[in-house]
Amino acid sequence: MTTKKSSRLSGFHHLSMAERQQTVSGFATDGSIAPLQDGGLSDDLCDRFVENAVGRFALPLGVATNFLINDVEYLVPMAVEEPSVIAAASNAARMVRASGGFTAVHPPSRTVAQIELRNPHSSVEALRPHIERVIQLANDTQPQLLKLGGGVVGVELRENVGGPNRHVVHLVVNCLDAMGANMVNTMAETVADFCAEKCGASAGL
Repeated sequence: MTTKKSSRLSGFHHLSMAERQQTVSGFATDGSIAPLQDGGLSDDLCDRFVENAVGRFALPLGVATNFLINDVEYLVPMAVEEPSVIAAASNAARMVRASGGFTAVHPPSRTVAQIELRNPHSSVEALRPHIERVIQLANDTQPQLLKLGGGVVGVELRENVGGPNRHVVHLVVNCLDAMGANMVNTMAETVADFCAEKCGASAGL
């Protein structure tokens, strides 16, 4: 939660749970913290999220106060069962904010898909003239990711990895806010045979 209000909530831990909920609701964009009270997961959502869903597992949800990050006030939700963790985080944030708060940077998120080429008959460099085609084939599998500004941002070629009978191709993918394992796996599976063909190899893992 971010807001123009101050996250410096002195004595917050002395309030009743109902009073804390009321205070936190003032930080929510729509003024509602209902998902924090009921867990935010219906049976239908649980069933869609995982296989063989049978219910939900609850943990206490608290907020760490006092966080000032890049000059923005934050209440940090924390679902933990260990006493004093939230208090310690809040206390540390209180001390840090006295000198201006935290400064954070977010490096670009990249996920790498690896393609193994076994028993190649030519150098992995034989693939270099076809890199643009590799990128196109991979990106064609994820039109929504491409539309949102993500996709393959590079292809790395590695020669004789672990011996002369194995080349490796890396697809470097900007998955935006997704972790991207399924996306990059689909990309790798799609271009593996094409890469293998250009190197006279067979596609491995």
